[in-house]
Amino acid sequence: MLRNLLLNVLLGTGLLVGAGVATAQPIKIGVISADSGAWALYGGAGKKGAVLAAEEINAHGGVLGRKLELITGDNKSRPDEASRLFRDMVAGGAEVVVGIVGTGEIQAASTLAREQKVPLLIAFGYGRFLTEEAGHRYFFRLMSNSRAYYGPMVDRIIQGGYTRYCTISNDFAFGRDLVANVMDDLKKRNPKGELVSGCEFWVPVNATDFTTYITAILAQKPQLLMFGGIVGNSLPAFMSQSSQFGLFKQIAGAHPSLGWPGNNAGVKEADIPKKTIISGSDYPYPPVDTPESKAFHSAYTKRWSEGPMSESAHAYATMYFIKAAFEKAGKVDREAFVDAAEGLGFVHPSLGKLTVRPFDHQSNAGVWVGYFGWAKDYNRPGMEDITYVPGDRYLPSEEEVKALRTKK
Repeated sequence: MLRNLLLNVLLGTGLLVGAGVATAQPIKIGVISADSGAWALYGGAGKKGAVLAAEEINAHGGVLGRKLELITGDNKSRPDEASRLFRDMVAGGAEVVVGIVGTGEIQAASTLAREQKVPLLIAFGYGRFLTEEAGHRYFFRLMSNSRAYYGPMVDRIIQGGYTRYCTISNDFAFGRDLVANVMDDLKKRNPKGELVSGCEFWVPVNATDFTTYITAILAQKPQLLMFGGIVGNSLPAFMSQSSQFGLFKQIAGAHPSLGWPGNNAGVKEADIPKKTIISGSDYPYPPVDTPESKAFHSAYTKRWSEGPMSESAHAYATMYFIKAAFEKAGKVDREAFVDAAEGLGFVHPSLGKLTVRPFDHQSNAGVWVGYFGWAKDYNRPGMEDITYVPGDRYLPSEEEVKALRTKK
């Protein structure tokens, strides 16, 4: 009877007795990724980064003596699917969930994370409002938010003396938020600047015909085109058609994340103008020349036979952050995890040593800023003349975040 009682206790704590060896049950981590739909390129790369990190962690003893088990699912780039998967993963025992999907899908999952008190950490989805107006105790973002992208870009636009702007963007949540904030920031900081009347364009996600838009932009004769919301399948088509019209030989360009490997995938060398497009990236090519960056790039390339993207690095760092938070907490408990994660430092492969701010759960990650170019040694689009710009200087203060959340 005593033996059976002891066995039941061990089973209840996740320990099984067999052949004299105790084996802990795995810690389940949900991974919602966009493996199909508009954001498949980003979501698939992020999932590979998460898998690589989990394999490395498990090979070195796991977390608190327990292996990590990933519960993965494709949200098909749809908010309703993100919500469904979040519910299913939590019901299936996930202690925390990692989201590698677009801003709109993240917002849907974040609402459930708050309701169910389950930590949600994202490795894609840059909309600044996610950690500001919509932020809450159970939501974390380890990479930059859009402020850290458009802030340095606005600096460069002002430094370049550009005062007449046009904009074009895919019509989705992040694009709308980005354009609005860039234009507001320019208006506040550059009184001489103006958005040319009738020169703000919105195109469907995945649109590939930009002929009429480019013709209209050229007719307005702006000094600079902000096209930061053109992403995914639209980007290569836009760059190709812009090259045919000589768009960026006549005006400057600004795209805060054109340096992302995912955003510039498929862009041809012949379509890249020489140092006329201001851009940024949190995983630039050529990869950053640091030990952490080199080790990650080597491990990822060996595992997947392809180079990593931004989301790969974000998800990889996020898995190690989860490990560190549980180990700091000393137990697998969601509330203890959140407490341990607040203010926790970590290392990102291409951004170095970072910290998660305790009051809004946004990391102080910055971006590499420079010109869009060609990474010859990697035979792919990349960046030139890059400089790292810390995110701290562009993020809102604790008081500002409180005010944003109060008036939402």
